[in-house]
Amino acid sequence: MAEKGKTNQAMLDNVGQTPSSTVRLRPEFSLVDRFFAFLSSMNLAVFLILFVAFLATVGTLVVQRPLAEPDQIEKTYLPATVKLFDLLGFFDVYHSWWFIAVLGLLGLNLIFCTIDLFPRTAEFIKRPKLDAGEHYIEGQPINAKFTTALAGEALDRHIEQAFRHQGFKPVQSSFSDRKVFFAQTGLWWRYTVYIIHVALLVIFAGGIITARFGYSGFVPLVEGEKTDKFLTRLQNGEEPHPFNFEIQCRDTLIEFRKDLPGFIGDPLDLDDIKSVGKVHRWTSHMTVFENGKEAFKYDIYVNDPLNYRGFKIYQASFGITADFKKLTFKTKKVGAPDTEAISFELAPDEKVSIPGTGLTASVKQFIPDPTIDPKTMLPTSQSKSYWDPHYDNPVARLAITRPDGTTYEKWAMYNREAPWSVVDRRNKDSLDDLFTISNINPRYYTGLQVSHSPGYETFVVGGFMICLALILRFYFGHRRFWVMVKKGEKGNQVFVGAHTSRHKSTLERKFAALVAELKDSPAIET
Repeated sequence: MAEKGKTNQAMLDNVGQTPSSTVRLRPEFSLVDRFFAFLSSMNLAVFLILFVAFLATVGTLVVQRPLAEPDQIEKTYLPATVKLFDLLGFFDVYHSWWFIAVLGLLGLNLIFCTIDLFPRTAEFIKRPKLDAGEHYIEGQPINAKFTTALAGEALDRHIEQAFRHQGFKPVQSSFSDRKVFFAQTGLWWRYTVYIIHVALLVIFAGGIITARFGYSGFVPLVEGEKTDKFLTRLQNGEEPHPFNFEIQCRDTLIEFRKDLPGFIGDPLDLDDIKSVGKVHRWTSHMTVFENGKEAFKYDIYVNDPLNYRGFKIYQASFGITADFKKLTFKTKKVGAPDTEAISFELAPDEKVSIPGTGLTASVKQFIPDPTIDPKTMLPTSQSKSYWDPHYDNPVARLAITRPDGTTYEKWAMYNREAPWSVVDRRNKDSLDDLFTISNINPRYYTGLQVSHSPGYETFVVGGFMICLALILRFYFGHRRFWVMVKKGEKGNQVFVGAHTSRHKSTLERKFAALVAELKDSPAIET
């Protein structure tokens, strides 16, 4: 009994086990193999693509320092948030090591996926399916069979002729019990996936080149100004970058909307100028200079940037300055009617003779938004910035020179409704001379954003490649046809099958034409 119990226990212990001679050991993978499998895995590709999408979202939602207005980041985010985002590189995502590393890793993943996939594609192309049996052909998405009385070389010639009439070059293979005719078109379609891979790698390379060596910045350009550099905002200040050419904003053009009932845009009203809903278009008339000589002219407005020598210069903001291009004045004697007022224009640093008076005038100071300084009791600017001041009862200080060379000063105010309501009567030597501003032609500015993308051309090439590859991938396909002949009871049985990677309906028409031509012979039974 004891021996029998031991035998039963041994049998139970060996249940499910196989003899050592037939045991299949699980293959051992080296560290290199595991690393290769990790880099070529689809899970890694999906994760990296999602991470790139996350970084792109951060770059869209978070203010980017190179293009931010002065103190915009500090005014928008809490100090702790600013420190955290600076540490993570979120204020300049597209130039951060995060972005470069993820693009590089995604490129490696794509390369290893290609290396892993290509041998199977090469084997598929090198060894077409020439040995197709009855069950294989009947398993194809499109198939047919019939019986024919033709046999031998006559049947072979008939099948080859039918293939050639449809534009195919068949390959004949003979076996002990059957003959197989194989033809295919669009074999190159199998390579389109690798064209897409290469195109993506080219795009990634362009992104990495731009992220590593590209930069972006800004330049506020006032009408008439010329510059050969732009500024990039850094965490601790601004850094100039050269254009290696010069750009000039000759002038600007404001086009207010005409479809707003009762709205008449005021070119001096900051609310009208800065409102996107009121301005139809703000055009900056630019000139590009090479080596001090005019190269060409270009008009920049929203969504129509200037692309030149690797730089993309586009309009980001616009506004009004505290300076002027032309001021129109009127002067008359005290008590004289308005019809006797004399009009004259002055530009900055310009001195002109006032017609019929013997006087000459120049502008010493212009204040678009004046207030009275309590210490000097003279007009001073309310705005602390040169950019975008409110034009609130602008005034100008004139220097008037008499024929004998003596000078005196006069303040003139702009008041559209009542031009002579406020005049300067302080100078006792010229109480009979009244001056007013009748029109103001202010100097506007255009805020230009500049980006230098050395990988732009690479990106364009990759984009063209991927568009071409996707068109080939989705609008064409790889088609294969088999015709197998074997002897049957009533004659030779013909099995026809076809397979396509794309556009089954097109294949069905081609297949029907081929089958019809194959059946076009005497004594055929379906």
